[in-house]
Amino acid sequence: MTVETVVDRVEALSIALSRTLDGKVDAALLERAKAVHRASMADYLAQRGGLAAEAGQLADLFREPSLQEQFDQAGRQLLFVLGMHLIQYG
Repeated sequence: MTVETVVDRVEALSIALSRTLDGKVDAALLERAKAVHRASMADYLAQRGGLAAEAGQLADLFREPSLQEQFDQAGRQLLFVLGMHLIQYG
C-alpha cells in the first residue's frame, strides 16, 4: 500500500463520515453503497482462495474472516465505499 493509497482511503472515509453526520447522505445513496459493498465483498470472498494460494508466506493475509471480523469491519468498509462514490460523483 502506497502513501497515496492511504491518503485516498482516509479522504474517502473522512468525506463519507462528514456527509453522513451532516445528514447529506440519503437512503438511495446509502442503498447504492450497500449494493456495491455486497457485490465487491462477494467477489473478494470468491477470489480469496486463489489469492491465498499465490501469496506464499503471506497467505494468512487472505484467510477467511470470521463472522465477528466481518461484522467489525462492515461499517468501515461501507463508509469507504460511500466515500469513494462521493469523491467520484460528488
